[in-house]
Amino acid sequence: MASTRQLLSTWIDRGDLSSDQVPQALAVVGLASSSRPWASFLDRVLLWLGGLCLALGVLFLIAFNWSELGRLGRFALVEGALLAAVVVSLRMPQGLSRDVALVVAGLLLGGLLALFGQTYQTGADPWQLFALWAVLLVPWALASASVVLWLLMLALVNLSVSLYFDAWWLSNLEWAGGRPLDWLLSALNLSAWAIAHGWAQRSGVDASPWPLRLVAVAGGVAVSWLALVWIVDGALNQLWPGLAWVAWLAVLVWCYRVKQPDLFMLAGGCLSVIVIVTAGLARALLDIAEPGVWLMLGLIVLVMVMAATAWLRWLQRELVQ
Repeated sequence: MASTRQLLSTWIDRGDLSSDQVPQALAVVGLASSSRPWASFLDRVLLWLGGLCLALGVLFLIAFNWSELGRLGRFALVEGALLAAVVVSLRMPQGLSRDVALVVAGLLLGGLLALFGQTYQTGADPWQLFALWAVLLVPWALASASVVLWLLMLALVNLSVSLYFDAWWLSNLEWAGGRPLDWLLSALNLSAWAIAHGWAQRSGVDASPWPLRLVAVAGGVAVSWLALVWIVDGALNQLWPGLAWVAWLAVLVWCYRVKQPDLFMLAGGCLSVIVIVTAGLARALLDIAEPGVWLMLGLIVLVMVMAATAWLRWLQRELVQ
């Protein structure tokens, strides 16, 4: 499926658009250059920071004035702020302001659950709080069709799984050359990446690529960490973590170099290659006491960074043409 930029380039080359129509077409699809790009960027950043500060401010206000507010006052403050955020999100059209209001409501929902557990001393483990928080966000995400709520839910699931393994002393177990926690987080985040990528391809909606990129970063970090721990622990007799990392890298290159080029995704793959190769060389040279060995390792890292930069710049020129 051709991107909007490629379609416009084809129409301009064929003469389907006149010189007067080109700026209008670029403005319609959001590709026109802004005279104040930093103003738009700061507007978005400040809106997100304002929403996060608002949600955290409510929680910190309750924590600081725990005794003065009383039980009823604490619940009234959180529930009132939660209701206000929900009402704002319902009245807002689809866009950034609505997403910010939904995230504020989602954070306040977690604060309400924590307040309930702290007030009535339910005795639940921390992982249960985050798991219940993620479950309660599912209907919100389905009803609002908000990508940011799905991202928040994915982060909560990752945190809940990690806390569960820590609570039951399962973090240091070994399976197939790696830790079960690392395998599970890799499978979870890579599955989320596959679902998000498939949805983006089938929906045909020309939306922002950053949600998909964030999910891809989560999957890449998880599987790269799996391979890194495999190298550092020296469990090289089990090749499964290395094969999983190679398979992920091959899929990444096929999706974002062959099918739909994306320099951000490929840059992440290059960073993972540099980290894993550096860790492998450092592990192999660990018993050599010569200072020149580590200087050579630094030069190898420098060469890999230069090669990755040159390849990415070549790809960028190829995509622009």
